[in-house]
Amino acid sequence: MNSSRQSSVSNSSYKSLKFSKSRWHWTVFVQAYFVTIAAILGIGILGLPVTLSQSGIGPLVLNLIIGFFAQSILVLCFTTLLQQAAAIKIHEANQYDDFICVEEDKEPLISEPNSDKALAIIEHKIAELKDLMAQDQHQEEPEDDEISLHTISKLYLPFGAYQIFDILVIATFLSVLISFALAGGQAYSEITKLPLPLMITIFVWLWAGVIIFLRKIVQPFVSLLTIFKCIALVVTVFVTFYVGLKIGLPIHENWSYISSSFLMTTVSLGGIILIMPMLFARIRFNAREVLLFNSSIIAALATVVILNLLWSYAVLGVVPQRCADIDPSMIPPNDHNITLPGHCNISLAWAERNGQISTVPLTQILHQHYPKYDWIATLVEVFIVISITVSFLTLVSGTLDSIWNFIKFRTSDEAAAQIEDGVRSTAEKNWLWITKILVYILAFGITFLVAMLNPKAFIAILSSVGSLFINLQAGLFVPLMIYKASQHASSKLKTPYPMGKMLYVAHFIMAFYFLFAVVYDIVIIIIQSVRKS
Repeated sequence: MNSSRQSSVSNSSYKSLKFSKSRWHWTVFVQAYFVTIAAILGIGILGLPVTLSQSGIGPLVLNLIIGFFAQSILVLCFTTLLQQAAAIKIHEANQYDDFICVEEDKEPLISEPNSDKALAIIEHKIAELKDLMAQDQHQEEPEDDEISLHTISKLYLPFGAYQIFDILVIATFLSVLISFALAGGQAYSEITKLPLPLMITIFVWLWAGVIIFLRKIVQPFVSLLTIFKCIALVVTVFVTFYVGLKIGLPIHENWSYISSSFLMTTVSLGGIILIMPMLFARIRFNAREVLLFNSSIIAALATVVILNLLWSYAVLGVVPQRCADIDPSMIPPNDHNITLPGHCNISLAWAERNGQISTVPLTQILHQHYPKYDWIATLVEVFIVISITVSFLTLVSGTLDSIWNFIKFRTSDEAAAQIEDGVRSTAEKNWLWITKILVYILAFGITFLVAMLNPKAFIAILSSVGSLFINLQAGLFVPLMIYKASQHASSKLKTPYPMGKMLYVAHFIMAFYFLFAVVYDIVIIIIQSVRKS
């Protein structure tokens, strides 16, 4: 009787948690749509056009379409993992009693009677998840019992593999930070006309100070800034697209260079799983909301594909692809060597060699050769600065939290027990805060050092290093998680949208796509290293 009462209280508390949201709950999916766009549509869109100096627009279209379907399969697969982890959490909250999924589902969460052995395995997995959630609750800014990338990897990856996955996630975040530092420095330098090293320094440490010391003040405005960033980017894309149509440079296509934009395409559409746990935590656990969740993410992905394509076409309509494509009217009378490599600083080929974002040659051409579009060039510069800054503020906060949580999860058993029990003296709290600040400063220090030592490495870091980490997560670790999730007893738990046979088959195609990108990336890195040596 007492057990039944506890179960009833647990059920009520869980349902009140889920239904305490207002009638405007549908805005969760609108937010998911815009947050996904803001997260994906970052610096990848700025680097994509400069990889088209040889291939043109046609091969890019094919790469984007294939990438869209691969990423869509990844979204559906990762959602099944999130559902299963949520089912474990709900089952733990209800103390192993039958549970009715909210609103629509009428079947118990346990779809069939489990043996004692299977139940024991579930109890073990629940204990792991509960320990992780207990640690998550004691952050400076506590949130609901959200399932993070760390908890997902701990549940579905064997010992050793989930530590590698965590390190890979942190490495991905650091590569993104470095790319932002380089892109931000270039954008700030372009608009202020100050030296690039100075702008990299100002960009990194100015916003590092804001994130570390003024985060609580900035945090309430993040959602608003994210939406504003999306609007600014969309306006920039369409305005540039209009100018590209007006100027209308001929676009040269060569399908033998289809691979030139392949890796950058995976970056410009990748990284979705890094934000999906945060977005999934906001929805209710039923079939309708899971379907809307997947639809929002995939719709955002489709929007990013369209914006990437429009932006690339717009840049190709204004910026010559190669030195040989530069119009003679753009060549200064006193410079007869402008068509030689190294002298044409207004082509995409030059931008790629020098690690420049695509707005650098774009705005330079508009300022110097199309005075009537001078205001558009200024508008593009301002909007790109805003976009990069907002992305840096929003994504870096999550980056640093992930790095800090990774370190916290490696504390000793005694320290972990103190965290769980809430036993912590003032001195311990102060030391924890100081340690956290030092970790953040170290992350920014690494970012700053790499950016200053390699100011022309934007394209290389984004298309080689960043793509390697992102594709390795999607091609190796997610399929491994799916396999492990299907093997242990928690797969008996009912979820709104379990993985069907078609999706299970499709996930092998997805894995092949991303693993092919990993192998290709490694081969390219080796070839480039040999050429340099």
